[in-house]
Amino acid sequence: MKLLQIPLYLICFFLMYNTSVADDIRIYTSLSGVLLFFAALYLSFRLHGPKIRPRFCIILKKYNTHPLSLVFLGFSLIWGSASIIQNSQIIAALSVAALLTSMALAVETAKLCYAMGFTERTTAPRTAIAAIILLILLAGIKLTGSENAFIYLFIPGIMYIAIPAYFIALLVSASKHYVKEISTNYYIANLAAIISGGAVLSHASINDLTQVKYLAGIFLALFLIEKLTDFLPVKTRQN
Repeated sequence: MKLLQIPLYLICFFLMYNTSVADDIRIYTSLSGVLLFFAALYLSFRLHGPKIRPRFCIILKKYNTHPLSLVFLGFSLIWGSASIIQNSQIIAALSVAALLTSMALAVETAKLCYAMGFTERTTAPRTAIAAIILLILLAGIKLTGSENAFIYLFIPGIMYIAIPAYFIALLVSASKHYVKEISTNYYIANLAAIISGGAVLSHASINDLTQVKYLAGIFLALFLIEKLTDFLPVKTRQN
């Protein structure tokens, strides 16, 4: 089984980076390489994880970093380069998702619902900073009109993944339930949420970014609802 790992990784990279196939099936072969790479890495962790995990975790603990953060950061870099070579917005969106996941953004499922949030208290601001950098890139592309650049591939991922992640990070940071006590940081987070929501909504309206405008409007509505739960007494009934 261990001898199969190197050929397996070679097949993954060949499928992800191969451009000699026909254009109408290239996206399917590259996506197959993306999924197979995920499976190959999981196999490597199963085979070698018990040996390297203790030392690896000790090193990462010094920098307050989870091992999976580096794994998904690697996914982001590899998938991002593959998306540029394959000219694929789908793989680019996966790269953006992997980047934000490396910042401890998480999605969980339960009965009749999905939950999107963060694995640790300190990771919400970090995710917000990473997302806003991507938003600045998006705004710069739209303002300069340089949509022929390779960064254009990442626009759908930024719009549909980074923007919701940024707004969720703001909602969490500006919530009274997030902070241990009402302090200056709480008011700064709320001020940042109001300014950011208004700025994104204005920019999206001026530049005709319909989807972004809807996301900003939903965020501001959720922000107002969340403020009601912060300051109004809420009674719950237990059955």
